[in-house]
Amino acid sequence: MHAVQTQRKDKNGIKRALYICDNFFFSHAQFNTMLANILSEKYKVDMLVYTDTEVLKIESVKFKIIPAPINDVNNIVKYRNSVRYSTIGIYKEIITNQNGIFDRLQQNHYDIGIAEFNVMAGSFAVFEALGIEETFDVSCSVFVPQYLQFLEIKDLDYQFPEYSSAKPGDWVNGEWQKDGEENEREHERINEWAHNTFIENSQKSYNTLFNNYGISKNIKKPSPFDVLFKKIKYHFINQHPLIKFNDFPEHNKFVYIGGINVEVDKLLTEGKQMVEDNEVGKAKLL
Repeated sequence: MHAVQTQRKDKNGIKRALYICDNFFFSHAQFNTMLANILSEKYKVDMLVYTDTEVLKIESVKFKIIPAPINDVNNIVKYRNSVRYSTIGIYKEIITNQNGIFDRLQQNHYDIGIAEFNVMAGSFAVFEALGIEETFDVSCSVFVPQYLQFLEIKDLDYQFPEYSSAKPGDWVNGEWQKDGEENEREHERINEWAHNTFIENSQKSYNTLFNNYGISKNIKKPSPFDVLFKKIKYHFINQHPLIKFNDFPEHNKFVYIGGINVEVDKLLTEGKQMVEDNEVGKAKLL
């Protein structure tokens, strides 16, 4: 992971990190716990877990767990798969919490914020509200193509499948086999959905949230998600660069960390580089 240049430290001289995740799926919980454990070797880490207490429990002796219970939801499965969960769920829970969790988090003066944008984009609205300027996105799988537009990348200039509609047989040995027009339609459909969801409709949802809950005027409404996305410093992708699609675009914010379980060899914590300096996506210790 890349070096982060920040100034704030706690009384012991250790920088602080806020890691936001949920605990619905084992693979994501394990992935995020593993990264937080690695990060805790150099940072004081707080993991804020947006949680349904009936599902799997995240535990660690290396970092602090801060539960943020999901409230006022009748059908938890339906809610977890909703746009509302992804865009405003965790933000609403933190900002409207009656136990002062927002104030307590704010007092910690975090240096960096880490979350899965594709799972809870609202985490980055929380980071902004807390004044966290250094933000990082992690992906338990691949970089989802619908977000390329937020990096000013036109996915139709490349040949790779749209994430949700991809199926076996669409490519052979990394080469695209599918009909070009069908692929184009699939990309256009999901890109339009992402634009409407994360830019237009989400702003309406935040306006409604502020009006319905009478949220303090001292709290600024979140920036549009495309703005928050552009501010993300790096995207850590749980995929090895040698197995991504040959024509998938490169970007200096993409860092491929597939195979990170080799951390037993201290590739990160000893400050070794995972790839050469002149390659896109080099990785150094945070």
